[in-house]
Amino acid sequence: MSDSTGNLLSSSDREAVVEALNAALDHGECERRAWRAAVGAFLERHPTTSLFTAERLVTCVVRQALDAQSPAATV
Repeated sequence: MSDSTGNLLSSSDREAVVEALNAALDHGECERRAWRAAVGAFLERHPTTSLFTAERLVTCVVRQALDAQSPAATV
């Protein structure tokens, strides 16, 4: 099964995004600000990436991280 970001992101990029998100949440930020921190972390690593693209990529990574933490739904 391929993920929605394909091979666009390295594992270190994914880790940096998730770490920034978790750090912001651990410091009491709301989910929206934590997501914004994750976007900022991605843009620090890739400053020539457009904000639009960074937001979409971070959203995919965050969703994947949340899906990995959630137990699989059974029907």
